[in-house]
Amino acid sequence: MTDDDRTRDDQSPPSTSPGEWVIGALGALLVAAMVSVLAHQAVTWDGPARLEVTVGEVHEAEGGYVTSVVVENTGGRTAESARITGAITHDGTLVESAATTVSYVPPDSRREAVLVFATDPVRTGVALAVGVSGYTSM
Repeated sequence: MTDDDRTRDDQSPPSTSPGEWVIGALGALLVAAMVSVLAHQAVTWDGPARLEVTVGEVHEAEGGYVTSVVVENTGGRTAESARITGAITHDGTLVESAATTVSYVPPDSRREAVLVFATDPVRTGVALAVGVSGYTSM
């Protein structure tokens, strides 16, 4: 073996340390996790917005009865300008109605809104119905 051969062998790149292997493996796991989350969202978030409205608390205030409502989007798309309506009926006859607009309800989220009635919506003998009358989907 000549001196030139020994010099070339001494200049070989150093081996990869165990720490570098661990960091590389963690990086690969992180990338795999992000890809799987994005793939899951692409497959499952195809459906339209599904809005559900529930009645919360009712408080008497100056000017009427403040009725809180919760709008929940269990669908896969964002709903914009969701029109929320409420109607108080007595023996099938409309007594009063109210409406509000929730500007933005993303998927898997909930927003709160308020409907104001002059009639007490929890009074005995009346029924309160709430729902969505329309929205724009992104």
